[in-house]
Amino acid sequence: MKMEPPAPRASVYAINLSAAAYEKAHAPVFHAWLRLPKAERAEALKDRYIFYSYCHGVAPHVAEIMKYDFSAAAAFVADALDEIESLAAGGGTAFAEEWFGGLETLVDSLGRLNFHAEARQLVELGSRTGVRKFPRLAQSLAVHAAFLDTLAGRRDSALQTALALSQRPYLLPSRRELPHVCFRLMHILSGANRLREYRLVLWTGVALPETPASLRDAFATQISRTYRGVFRALISHEVAWKFRAPLALAALAGAASRTALLRVLRVDSAFRGMHLLLVLILSRFGYRRNELFRQINRDAVDEDRRQPPRPRFLAGLRQREPRRQARRILVTRAMGGIGDILMMTPGLRALAAKYPHAEVHFAVPRNFHAVLEGFPQVRLIDIDNEPLRLSEYWRWINLTDCPAGRTEARQYPNVRTNRIEIFAKAMGVSKRNLGSTAGFLPVYRVTPDETTWATTRLQELNPHGLPVIGVQPFAADSYRNWPHMEALVAELSRRHLVLVFHHERLTGFGAPNTIQIVEPIRKSIALASRCEKLIVLDSSFLHFSAALGVPTYAIFGAISGKVRTRRYPNVRLFAPSKQEFPCYPCWRHEHKPCHLTNGRESICLRSITVKDVEDAVTQNDANWHPQDVSRFSPIRWLRYGRE
Repeated sequence: MKMEPPAPRASVYAINLSAAAYEKAHAPVFHAWLRLPKAERAEALKDRYIFYSYCHGVAPHVAEIMKYDFSAAAAFVADALDEIESLAAGGGTAFAEEWFGGLETLVDSLGRLNFHAEARQLVELGSRTGVRKFPRLAQSLAVHAAFLDTLAGRRDSALQTALALSQRPYLLPSRRELPHVCFRLMHILSGANRLREYRLVLWTGVALPETPASLRDAFATQISRTYRGVFRALISHEVAWKFRAPLALAALAGAASRTALLRVLRVDSAFRGMHLLLVLILSRFGYRRNELFRQINRDAVDEDRRQPPRPRFLAGLRQREPRRQARRILVTRAMGGIGDILMMTPGLRALAAKYPHAEVHFAVPRNFHAVLEGFPQVRLIDIDNEPLRLSEYWRWINLTDCPAGRTEARQYPNVRTNRIEIFAKAMGVSKRNLGSTAGFLPVYRVTPDETTWATTRLQELNPHGLPVIGVQPFAADSYRNWPHMEALVAELSRRHLVLVFHHERLTGFGAPNTIQIVEPIRKSIALASRCEKLIVLDSSFLHFSAALGVPTYAIFGAISGKVRTRRYPNVRLFAPSKQEFPCYPCWRHEHKPCHLTNGRESICLRSITVKDVEDAVTQNDANWHPQDVSRFSPIRWLRYGRE
């Protein structure tokens, strides 16, 4: 008798799939997704973490199929695009960072497999679904689009994208990704015969300390071909000597790597080390950030105004700006988050106080302008839509290439510096100057109209006059989320009115005396300012509460709460015990797993109990003690460090 194969246990896979995807087990998630019935596949992809894992699994699967049957591989790619297009059109998924990160991964991998038309279709989909909310991913997709257009022969559209990026250095991504952006821009600009910009991008690539050795050799080789030899490139006056000097060492390293004896003696490694050391020294003392990209921007301005370009022997050198331009300072930040924007406000206010006769312009995406409303010290500019001519500013401070991330990486694992101080220092404001002028608290103002609205609204929500507690249950990054927040809200709602603030309606949080607040950011903060107490995570509401002075309980895991809230006198901290978790704070991020579990969740946050927080929140205000004021102990310091 013939035995029938057992039916696939789809429900089991569906239950396990989400948890595995959350922990970034990409390959197992993709294989489990393939085993789902077709009717359940689209539903599974509505989970943003499953979608992200799915995008990482498509390319290896297609590459394996291509070994045997190209037609089957092409059919699978077509089906994948149909799935993704249907998902976007149906509106069943949140267009969060995982959505665009997955698209970017898929675009890159399909491009490498020569599915160029399909990759370009996904770039267009990312643009339609709002990738501009995430500038790093938007820039990456834009570069992919220009490169794919170049391969397809659409050089005009590719050139426009490449020029937009090269002439707007304030939108360029982090330094780690800049070498790869330069490599793609190089091919796009040369193919469109924009040789001036092409050469400056080449020089930028070879002078970046983040450029990998293989890519640095490629840049050096291309410069040698462009100038017909390294010697002619070194005596060219197109850029300043400080950009030409590293080329000599890069060329020597490349030549040594091509000679068998020198390669065995590792002479090429010595030259690479010398090149990297020179670039690091020049980056610290010689280069101005994105200096050659600023030169491209200046050339574009000269061309727009029909002025002759500056003499070639002056290119790349620091120019004295006209006296009429010396009273404008530009600070740029091409992305959020809201917490970082708020932590920049003390530095901006101190910068305006340091240069009282200067006009400070702060260029950020328009959706962050509401946070800075009523901040008279700066003029707000929409960084995405308003043209910025860098040559017209006396000084440019670029916070897009985030100084906080670099400082924390350099100080890891013993991070000591608060982000407010880091951002202020990047603006040229010392800690002493910051303390004597602007102070260390974020700047935010609730308008009288907002106060009136919030008071009226709260009376409608709280007819019985219960004590009001505000809760922000989730942070933007899931590794900062406390898993017991809903249970805490249920306990507090027995004797309080609890306002749960979020940008969209939540499932759960339905206990009596619990009201979900889904309002625009300024109205939400106006309501939060009328709360007696706030319970927050390491998120934007923490910094809003510091600006407003509302008594606040902050729950921290992974990131040091003492460093984050060092100057916030209204905040009381809850953090994992150092005896139980000596690894706290580990200063991880969303894409770096927990040291203990190798998963996405910060397991140390589970050790903070509901009772700990509830007892502190419900205690008499006379016993309020915001910060841990325990005496310094050398033994405790040796065991646990600053925490």
